Amino acid sequence: MRTIYISVIVVLVASILLFIFSFAYLDRTNHKTYLYIINSGGRDIGMIKIDRYRTEEKTLYKAVGDTPLDASAAQSRSEIIYDNKFGLESFDSEDTANRVTDSYSIAIRDGLASYLSRRGSGFQTVSGISVKKDAIILKQDSILTYLPLIEGYDFRRTVPQGFNTLVIFSKGLPPVRRFSSMICTKDEYVKIPAGPQPQRRGARKIRTFALALKTRDFPQSLIWVARSDRSIVKIEIPQLGIRITRTFYPKTFEAKPFMVKEEGYVSRNASFKSKNAQLEGTLTVPSGGTKMPAVLLAGGRGRDDRDCRGLFSSIADFLSKNGYCVLRFDRRGVGKSGGAMAGSALSDNLEDLNAAIECLAGQKEVDADRIGVIGQQEGAYYAMKAAAENSAIKSIILVAPLMYGQTDAYSPEEIIKYAAGNLKLGDEYARLVMRSMDESLKIAADSRETAAILGKKVHLKDFRERMSEKPTEVAQSIKAPVLILQGKEENDASVKFAPIIDKVLTGSGNIKHALKYFGYLGPYFGKGISNGIYITYYEADKEVLANIKDWLDTTLPLPVTTLS
Repeated sequence: MRTIYISVIVVLVASILLFIFSFAYLDRTNHKTYLYIINSGGRDIGMIKIDRYRTEEKTLYKAVGDTPLDASAAQSRSEIIYDNKFGLESFDSEDTANRVTDSYSIAIRDGLASYLSRRGSGFQTVSGISVKKDAIILKQDSILTYLPLIEGYDFRRTVPQGFNTLVIFSKGLPPVRRFSSMICTKDEYVKIPAGPQPQRRGARKIRTFALALKTRDFPQSLIWVARSDRSIVKIEIPQLGIRITRTFYPKTFEAKPFMVKEEGYVSRNASFKSKNAQLEGTLTVPSGGTKMPAVLLAGGRGRDDRDCRGLFSSIADFLSKNGYCVLRFDRRGVGKSGGAMAGSALSDNLEDLNAAIECLAGQKEVDADRIGVIGQQEGAYYAMKAAAENSAIKSIILVAPLMYGQTDAYSPEEIIKYAAGNLKLGDEYARLVMRSMDESLKIAADSRETAAILGKKVHLKDFRERMSEKPTEVAQSIKAPVLILQGKEENDASVKFAPIIDKVLTGSGNIKHALKYFGYLGPYFGKGISNGIYITYYEADKEVLANIKDWLDTTLPLPVTTLS
């Protein structure tokens, strides 16, 4: 009898252990986790964790990234959902830097996709994009979107295999329908670096399939997939300078903000209020005992803080070494400034700029009769608006200016068609973007402050204000001298705006204006520096700095009045 009891207990324990092990195995099968190191421009800038969950009804992919060395996106989150037949249902992503979050969403129903992009206080949306039933989302710099491609690839075949893809090429524009092809080129061993202390182990060599992914009008991607479990080991996009490599150990990345060495001037904090927001900035003051001319630096619409990725800190350093007081500040909701960017609008940003001018003019070292404004991208339009209304501004410099609303020289349709053609995306895509503009306008025309699109809160005021602007009328009202600096390395429609402004200034009788092109520079007018220590920043081009100083020396002559 005792033997029978023992046998029953043994069988019962074995059954329980088998159940536990089976459950653990199934859990491992249905939930996979992968870690990757992100390398850009030859430097490791952060890491990303990817989870894949599979149920009977859905396959869910999630990614959480941290790239502190990348100025454009310090933290990111993404999610893709496919149904049990591997049909795409939704894609959501968001990334955050300097307290500002941008998001991008796609939802698919009955073969039609709707998209929503929210950037800062603005939005763009469109519905009714026809999508193939087996479409796979693809964002080239997002390894998360490659996992479904690999799961759909048949490694037994040696011929190119095709995929209907919905490609996200820009955070602010609708996805593009494309046909992508992938082929296995060879077998190759990929070396995975050793882990950190104290768990450090030797480097691993993983045998992989090497694949090439080609999509029309987009750079080629190279993918290495482990033969053992079909997991992605490495992705490279040579044309973009991106490499993403698997790791088996978490790694912490730290980044320092780049600080210029102060010589010949001092820096101090500047705090001022605009409406309901307390704004924070940096004032650089040259050594000396005279009242000096001053310059305000006005940043663009994105998440850049007062340093504008190094452009503004470079300008402030150079000008203050040459006798100018310079104020640069974090816009509302950015960096250390109060308020929220979401919900603010063009009119709020213009009030903030005028409050900054008042703050600058009130400094004891500043000659209030000699104040200029340098605006970059959207900040250039703020500078134009402020100069048209505020006679205290004696000189403005527009750096890679952006414009909004209708222009006399180009309609929105022409601007969009130009941009789509320049990006080799064609007239069909230009029509889609125009439809997106029209649909967004109709929503923004509502008198409400917010609306719900794809289940997400959207602020309407900013879009409504921008589309009602008349930039040529603004330019016609400017009496102050205007210097326009434009880089030709930009590949979008913004290169069209500089000559428009110059032409309007000529027609309005503004006798002191100039347009200068820099064929080798983009919107930050300098060389990008990525050294693995500091957040990626730009060192302003010396010729650009010299042009800025020469213009200000002419339009804001150095004073001789001594301080009282």
